[in-house]
Amino acid sequence: MKLKILAVLPLVLLTFVSCSKMGTCDACGNKNVKLFTVEDESGIKNLCSDCKKAYDIDRENEKILSDQNENVKGKKEYDWYSSLEQLETFIDDPEQYLVRVQIVFAYKKNDKKVSSEITAHRIEITDTLRNFFSKQTRESLKPINEKPLRLEILRLMNANIMENQKILDVRFTKLEVLQK
Repeated sequence: MKLKILAVLPLVLLTFVSCSKMGTCDACGNKNVKLFTVEDESGIKNLCSDCKKAYDIDRENEKILSDQNENVKGKKEYDWYSSLEQLETFIDDPEQYLVRVQIVFAYKKNDKKVSSEITAHRIEITDTLRNFFSKQTRESLKPINEKPLRLEILRLMNANIMENQKILDVRFTKLEVLQK
């Protein structure tokens, strides 16, 4: 009898611990997920593990872009990866619009591993970027929205393709929206 109770006890404790941190994610709305609490200027949020990871990456990327903008004269020097091909894709708009975009990535000066990693993942990067731009609208591609676009691409690359958030900046050398 004691043996049965001892065998069930860890399951009861595990369920209790898990249930106390389960709920609905404030960001994506997924239900019955383990939650992580974060607090920022907008208040307290309960996020699932995927949204928490994206939240952490967004904070890191915002810090990177903020550091770049604040440090104009003493700006760190970067190496730039500029060998990605120009992308063309239709955007998500009621009228037929095509976006042509050329993107370059900044990374730590003399970090040859990053350049090699970008080269090794060119197909994934191109596909991710094409998919990203195909979901944009004409409004979201206006020049006033360039910084949020760059930040989102930086997040996508560092979260989904690169190891250890190695891309430090994203710039457009070409961004055209053309009506077809």
